[in-house]
Amino acid sequence: MKKKTITTEVRIPADWQKLGIQDIMIRATATIDDDGDEVRVLMKQILFPGWHCFNLKPGYQYQVYELVEQKCIDAYVNEMDWEVDLYDTICHE
Repeated sequence: MKKKTITTEVRIPADWQKLGIQDIMIRATATIDDDGDEVRVLMKQILFPGWHCFNLKPGYQYQVYELVEQKCIDAYVNEMDWEVDLYDTICHE
C-alpha cells in the first residue's frame, strides 16, 4: 500500500461564487492511500484566500469538495508517473 501526502492548487470557477468577479485559487492538502485496487483520499486542509470560503453559492460546496478531491488524485497520479519515469531513466541508462 502506498500512502502519500499531496499538496496542490485548484482553480475555483467564478460562476461558483456569489461575487464571481474572477476565478480563485485554493490550496489543498490530502493524504492518498493507494492499495492497488482502490485510491482513497483523506482531505487534511483546504485553504481559501481571505473570505472566499464564504463566497460560494449555496449548493456548490459539494462540487468544490469533489473537484478538490479529484485534483488531489490527479496530482498523486502525476507524481507517481514522474517517479516511475525517473526510476526508469536512472536504472536503464
